[in-house]
Amino acid sequence: MANDWKFLGRFLDVPETTIDNIETENKSQDERSYQVLISWRRSKASKATAQSLLMAVQDVGNVEAIESFYRHLDERHVEGTATSE
Repeated sequence: MANDWKFLGRFLDVPETTIDNIETENKSQDERSYQVLISWRRSKASKATAQSLLMAVQDVGNVEAIESFYRHLDERHVEGTATSE
């Protein structure tokens, strides 16, 4: 997602001024991605859900991130099943 952080921020309704500030204040694409997610989470509070994030990632079209998200969910489900027995 590092290269798509601006698009993701826009799909998450992060204000353009915030996106500009993040770009100015951070050199690393990874850090910019992180900061846009932090900003989104703070501004949306209870509306900042995994579902809304996944929808935004799908809108951006980052297939690799979507696949990684689903793999993570599968791993957590398998781990949760194994520990509950």
